[in-house]
Amino acid sequence: MRKNLTILLSKAFPPAKGGISTYIYNLFNTAAKEMDILVVTNTPSSSEEYLGNFKGIIRSFVPIGKSGIFRIDFYAKAMFSLFVNKDRLKNVVCDNIFPAGMIGYIFKKIFKDIDLYVVTYGSEVIRNDKKWYTLFRKKLFDASKEIITISRYTSNEVKLLTSRPVTIVPPGYCGGFSSVEGISKPIRILTVAALTPRKGHLLVLDALNKSKEKINFKYTIVGNGFYKTEILKRIDELNFTSSVEILSNVDNNSLDRIYRNSDIFIMPTYKNDFDIEGFGIVYLEAGAHSLPVIATPIGGVTDVVEDGENGVFVEEKNIEQIADAIVKLASNKALREKMGVAGQKIAKNFSYSKSAQILLKILR
Repeated sequence: MRKNLTILLSKAFPPAKGGISTYIYNLFNTAAKEMDILVVTNTPSSSEEYLGNFKGIIRSFVPIGKSGIFRIDFYAKAMFSLFVNKDRLKNVVCDNIFPAGMIGYIFKKIFKDIDLYVVTYGSEVIRNDKKWYTLFRKKLFDASKEIITISRYTSNEVKLLTSRPVTIVPPGYCGGFSSVEGISKPIRILTVAALTPRKGHLLVLDALNKSKEKINFKYTIVGNGFYKTEILKRIDELNFTSSVEILSNVDNNSLDRIYRNSDIFIMPTYKNDFDIEGFGIVYLEAGAHSLPVIATPIGGVTDVVEDGENGVFVEEKNIEQIADAIVKLASNKALREKMGVAGQKIAKNFSYSKSAQILLKILR
């Protein structure tokens, strides 16, 4: 029997939310148009099945975070699926180091003729807080035929850990393109990000506090997360309740409208322990909607944002620089338009059809 099946072991598959989930689904779903791919995931079922072009999706019974049992369920289903399909199985792709990487590693040790791949993003590559984790990561990388990663930054970090080949398969942009609508008074500033410390929401609020005498602004934050209480507290402390809003659980159509009704996109991320921006798909989204970007040149951000071209770089946690960048873009419509044009050009270079071809070349 010809070996032609790829099994994707995933803990980031939809309905999981976030940039990694978006990346994994769109990349492998596009590749599945030309290759048989079966998904085994520890994410539970939802009203939308996300079957797409896949041969099938095998899901965990227990929602993530509800119980440690879900991992046993995932291990059992993954191992069963691998063994049942072993005669036609060519590739096993793990979309994370643990737990999917553990399953793939064990299976590779038993069946040496299968090809093992692992996908990396950023934080899990630079993490070194637990000895068992760093030792296993090294073993997993060395057992893999190739490491797939999303940016130049992550690629360089992976190469410090293993001699195995590393290939960059970047995220793509699969939405629409638009221009900024109308003339903004006040200037409309936007952040789309999980509500976590390192995304820089509090930095933006403090920078706006420094800029409030120079510009008339409306700041919209789109996202969900545990840090929402802290952000709301800062909004109240700064007396920004009438000029700052947080929108959660926003659907794609609404998000597209929000982008089109904004003037500046800002997300000045910073490294928080081992947590770092591996790429930043939202910068592509902003560029596609002709928005200039204010960002920090860390992690994989420099693959998407070019200082002086489609955005302005600021130093990590530098509130003065963030405030200056906001005023600079808010007061110069021509500069915003110029950077918006450049942003669209950059966004058009990133597509899942292109990235899927890179992935297919690896897996074949």
